[in-house]
Amino acid sequence: MVEAHESIAYHEKLQVLSLQGCFQLSVFPNMLKSKNLQRLDLKDCKKFDKFPDIPHKLERLKLLCLRGTAIKELPASIENLISLERLNLCNCKNLESLPSTIYKLQNVEELKLEDRTTLIGFPKYEGFADPSMKTGLSHLQCLKLEGCNLSEVEFLKNLSCFPFLRELYL
Repeated sequence: MVEAHESIAYHEKLQVLSLQGCFQLSVFPNMLKSKNLQRLDLKDCKKFDKFPDIPHKLERLKLLCLRGTAIKELPASIENLISLERLNLCNCKNLESLPSTIYKLQNVEELKLEDRTTLIGFPKYEGFADPSMKTGLSHLQCLKLEGCNLSEVEFLKNLSCFPFLRELYL
């Protein structure tokens, strides 16, 4: 499959979308609006290089797997994945940085960034303008950064961003 039809981004009843192993997939809807989507798996879609914008809060998406894709960046609107618990960005060789809005993913428990030779650094945590917001990545328990060749680990100096961190792989 080379192209995912635009309609999948709007399908109201869709809960799981797995295009895992669609090596030729290069065209995906430019917006993601499936309100009931709980799991999106694009593992090993090696030609997939642009993650869609997320214009509204998606309250049910728990798992996002982009392992082995060619994405270059995540949109700042990634913060709208408010229920996301697991984010897999392993082996995304073209992804050099993450948006600072990654810290607004309050429910992420597992963040995998292994085997990414181009990751230069982790975004700096700037806090939130709204004092009622919790600190960033407040539920993170497992952070995997093995093989990332990070040039700095400044983000680890402020461990208040990760109060429940139990596993750290560097």
